[in-house]
Amino acid sequence: MERNYNLEVIKTGFLKKRSKIFKFWNSRFCILTETYFFTYKGIEKNSECTNSIALSAIMNVKNTENDYINSFSIQTNNSILYFIAENNEIRNDWVNIINKTIINLCK
Repeated sequence: MERNYNLEVIKTGFLKKRSKIFKFWNSRFCILTETYFFTYKGIEKNSECTNSIALSAIMNVKNTENDYINSFSIQTNNSILYFIAENNEIRNDWVNIINKTIINLCK
């Protein structure tokens, strides 16, 4: 999937994402837009998109500190994705801004 540069970008940054099958932690460049949360293998323009989640499909975003330090999860109706931020402040910022963007989408 190519990056859609027509969407308003709310937040970007690197997070570690746990792979679904092998449970490895991989660095991913994440982009939160007004309607989607994307993960990419890198920051380059032609980097492979590994996840594209419509914010309308997200059921829950929460800290999962009990599982891993500085971690959070994004739950949709058919999966749960786990992420680790560099520190607690960055993790809280991602959780808060994703939740706020979802609320704004529903208005």
